[in-house]
Amino acid sequence: MVGGVRDGLPIEDATPRSLWARLIAGQVTQVCLLGPESWVYDYLPRTLGLDVVPADAYVYGRYGVLRPHSERAEIARALAAEPRWLAIGGLPYWVEPFARRAEAILIPETKGPDPTRRSVSMFFRKVPRALFELHDEQEWEALEADPVFAASAYIFDALANWELRSVKDTLMRDFLLRGFPAKTFMVSSQRLAELRAIRAK
Repeated sequence: MVGGVRDGLPIEDATPRSLWARLIAGQVTQVCLLGPESWVYDYLPRTLGLDVVPADAYVYGRYGVLRPHSERAEIARALAAEPRWLAIGGLPYWVEPFARRAEAILIPETKGPDPTRRSVSMFFRKVPRALFELHDEQEWEALEADPVFAASAYIFDALANWELRSVKDTLMRDFLLRGFPAKTFMVSSQRLAELRAIRAK
């Protein structure tokens, strides 16, 4: 099972119930959402009273110049230090700083098929494996020194393919479930209904 088992329960079911209750009561002020997901823009920022911090808004700097990953990671760390946010993103350099500080992490459940061995192989021919195995800033700095990686255009080309995007989503889901099991929620249709119901309160 993705995410493994803790205390005899699937990790996605082992989060404290009190934390979910606090979340739907609007008492959680730092939320990380593995995305982008369109449904979050419809109501979640308003119901939780949090400002959206989407990764896409920081991909380009002034005059439309692509920011390197190191700069975007620095921006993420600075924004994660703020007291209130709903951070949305899908790549490690953006998600990890927010995940570490978040009170709750949300992962929307998807109905797509699991990645195949072929799609995983394709993914890692286009995207450096190191991108999904980084744990500290020194590793990022070493990778950023690689001019091929810093250019990064091929990463976005790879993620434009839905099959390869599903590999990325699975890797990130594993990373969050294993790294932050006590505060990571898989958002099922039932939990999604509970989030939608916050509007009535």
